[in-house]
Amino acid sequence: MGASGSKAVKKFTSLLGANNDIDDSSVLRSAGIDGNGSGFSPLVFTRRGSMFIDEDGDVAHEFYEEVPSTKELLRTSMKRVTNNLKPQGLVTHEFPRINADIPLIISES
Repeated sequence: MGASGSKAVKKFTSLLGANNDIDDSSVLRSAGIDGNGSGFSPLVFTRRGSMFIDEDGDVAHEFYEEVPSTKELLRTSMKRVTNNLKPQGLVTHEFPRINADIPLIISES
């Protein structure tokens, strides 16, 4: 790794508490995180859910209902349901993910 990569790894590990030889306030300021809570975190704990919940409480990306044919051919078709659905909302990750907005070089030696 180059010098900038090593600095980035040290900053990241110090944010996680693995390395205490760097001043925490300077690391937080250089990472864009100041004391009043604005800025980015190196970890992501939640994401926006991509699924929907219907009135029965079922969760899926799309919902369909079976519609019988009006003719006597005994055929049925599937119709997409778009009403009475609400978005899933925020979903918590099982374990934190690294934020893609903070440029870090991660390497396994």
